[in-house]
Amino acid sequence: MFILYDFIFLAVFIFGLAYYFLKAKFHKDILLRVFLVKTKPLTKPIWIHAVSVGEAKLAKALYILIKEKFTQRQVVISTVTKTGHEIVRSFIKGEDELIYFPLDFSFIVRRFIRKIDPSVFISIETEIWPNLFYFLKRNNTAVVIINGRISPASFARYKIVGRIFKQVLENVSLFCMQNQIDKERIIALGADRTKVEKTGNIKFDIELKEESYSKSGLGITENDLVFIAGSTHPGEELVIFNVFKRLKKEIPSLRLVLAPRHIERVDTIESLLRSMDLSSIRLSRVSNETKQDLVIVDIMGELAQIYAAGDVVFIGGSLIKKGGQNILEPAFFAKPIIFGPYMFNFSYISELFIKENAAKMIFDQKQLYEAVKELLLDKEKSNALGKKAKEIVNSNKGALRNTFLKIEGFLK
Repeated sequence: MFILYDFIFLAVFIFGLAYYFLKAKFHKDILLRVFLVKTKPLTKPIWIHAVSVGEAKLAKALYILIKEKFTQRQVVISTVTKTGHEIVRSFIKGEDELIYFPLDFSFIVRRFIRKIDPSVFISIETEIWPNLFYFLKRNNTAVVIINGRISPASFARYKIVGRIFKQVLENVSLFCMQNQIDKERIIALGADRTKVEKTGNIKFDIELKEESYSKSGLGITENDLVFIAGSTHPGEELVIFNVFKRLKKEIPSLRLVLAPRHIERVDTIESLLRSMDLSSIRLSRVSNETKQDLVIVDIMGELAQIYAAGDVVFIGGSLIKKGGQNILEPAFFAKPIIFGPYMFNFSYISELFIKENAAKMIFDQKQLYEAVKELLLDKEKSNALGKKAKEIVNSNKGALRNTFLKIEGFLK
């Protein structure tokens, strides 16, 4: 089966390379997904895989627990993106290894597995890699999925290749799923029910530093009102800037902080602002003397802490079909949250927030304008929304501990 899969993956990979070249996202580090550069001798390490930024933050929480409990165990952490790589680099210790995740060709993953020889492989969220899982099992390496989730779209796609997908899942030793819906979906796709646990969403357990960013730290006066648009995508910035321009005429003290999902887009966003006769400053250039109406976040990994300075927060990737972004970070700071209709990557959480009146869903520019204005001017409503969001975060904590108890036997 893995030979056929190699051909399929090759076709996808070639198409992906063309896309990355066209988008100017190709970087030399992709070669490290083919040739493993191992800098330390490894003895049956624990291998944790964290695709990008969100998973890297969860990997940090798990890594800390592992190093506290199993002080002598080595850990290898793999990522796919450069941003995820930098986050892991900031916390991983000297005796452990940081690598890029191998491309899922059989001849590549066999070489990686031979050089790493892990005792257990832990995939954060539902990253399914047929060749890797197959050869890990042949190496007597336990495969564990934690914080697993299956979106409706993924569920529909996986069902199309039901029998093949079931064979892939047979190589997994344990599934720790976020909720009952995810649990039932993975079982319906062929996972052994005895290997599936509902452990909760670890993202509820991520602790942020209270008041880590003040308004003055963003070049904004403390009495000003701050609208934060986090993790925005192309197609959303124009809407947000139009809303800001209109609101600014009605609320002169309003300031906007915009954090694009990909910071390499900052130049493009600044060009858009100039075309709209709006001026801005990059966060990296802000000083205590700087005062600006509009700040563009161009520093990686800062957004979660920036939410602390906001009065109203919009979650990007939700007005267009990107699936939304994590709403738990602004909720941790009890901020009133607004998002669009496309939150399918966070469907369970977003539906929970709407059901509990802990966030607002909008569908277009007009509704975004109305929602932001209402929450800026009605402090009672704004505070109630933020308070409810914080309550949801607090009441859902415990997933990290639950997960660790389930996987602890594989870590010894």
